[in-house]
Amino acid sequence: MKKIATYMSLAILALGMAACDNRPNVVGQWQGQIKQNDVGFQADYTVSLGFGGDGKASASVLAAMSEPMAETDSIVSPYQFTATGTATMSGTWQYAKGKDDEIVITFDPSSLDVQVQPDAVVQQENVFTGQQDPEMEALKPDIADNLKEKFTETVQANGMNVTITHVKVKKPLMEFKYKGENYVFRMASGPTAEE
Repeated sequence: MKKIATYMSLAILALGMAACDNRPNVVGQWQGQIKQNDVGFQADYTVSLGFGGDGKASASVLAAMSEPMAETDSIVSPYQFTATGTATMSGTWQYAKGKDDEIVITFDPSSLDVQVQPDAVVQQENVFTGQQDPEMEALKPDIADNLKEKFTETVQANGMNVTITHVKVKKPLMEFKYKGENYVFRMASGPTAEE
C-alpha cells in the first residue's frame, strides 16, 4: 500500500510539473503598442509590461496624445495640440486558474502615477493657415491638465485589472490577446533564450 501511495504521489507531482511546463514563461520586461479606441481623445500608447519571478508586476505607459480645439467665437480657426504623457503602476500577476495561457494582472490603484507636463504640449500649425497662434501658448498648462485628467481616467477604466489570453512566448516575442485584439510584444530585458 505504501508503494502504491508513493507511486500515486509521484504521478500527481509529475502531472503538476507537466502543467507548469505548459505555461508560457513571461518573466521579464516586454514592450509593444496597444490600441485604445474608446476614449474621448486621440492617443497612441507604447506599453512596457514587467513580470517578476516573485509574482510582482509593473507597467509603464507612454501616451502620444492630441487635443483638437474646435472653432469658437474667440478661436476663429481650429487648432490642435499634441503632448506626451506617462503612467506608471505596480501590482501582482498570476496565471488564471485552470488556464495556462491566460494571465491576470492586478495593479494597485494607489501606485498609479500620471504625468503630463506643460512643456510637453506642442501647438500644431493651423490646418487652414499653416501658422501658429502665439496667444494659444498661454493655454498649454490648462491643456496639459485636461489631457492628464483624460489619460488618468483611461488608465483607471481600462488598465487596473487586466486579463491577457492566448499567451504564447517564443522569445524574444510574446503573443497574446487583449479585449479581442491580437498583440505582439518584444522582450526588452530578461532571459533571451529561444523557447
